[in-house]
Amino acid sequence: MDKKYNAKGVALISAVIITIILLMLAGLTTYISTDIVFDAKEVAFAKNMQTISDAAQEYYSVNGSIPVLAGGTQFTASEYESAINSALGTSFSDALSDEIEENNDESATFYEIDISKLGIEDLSYGTKSDDYDFYLISADTNIIYYCRGFKVGGNIYFSNSYILKK
Repeated sequence: MDKKYNAKGVALISAVIITIILLMLAGLTTYISTDIVFDAKEVAFAKNMQTISDAAQEYYSVNGSIPVLAGGTQFTASEYESAINSALGTSFSDALSDEIEENNDESATFYEIDISKLGIEDLSYGTKSDDYDFYLISADTNIIYYCRGFKVGGNIYFSNSYILKK
């Protein structure tokens, strides 16, 4: 009349609980590491843009002019946005429009920067791998814009100032 307790069910329940806990930890680790990777990419882009901005300011203080490409392209804000829209799509041009507006560059004239005048050797971006892989400088605010835009996660950046304002 004494019934023995069957312990086989306890092992199965323990295995399920341990599996659930391990899956939760794996998900949390993935989420955190993805966020760290995105932050590192943003920092690398911001550093790249800051290097160009500092070099452009130094060039201006020495030469009295901005380091534009000889015979280089000149853009208005609307021409720049239109070119990005046709080349890269609406989400990029919408992000660019937001940055231009926030930087008060709606009526600015943009010039293509001649990176060779700045003496920068190690750029992560802007190495002319495609038609939009170059930098512009706003003649009004001296803010540097990366034409192709930089996408990380769900965010698209064109200027350093936008990353820093985030």
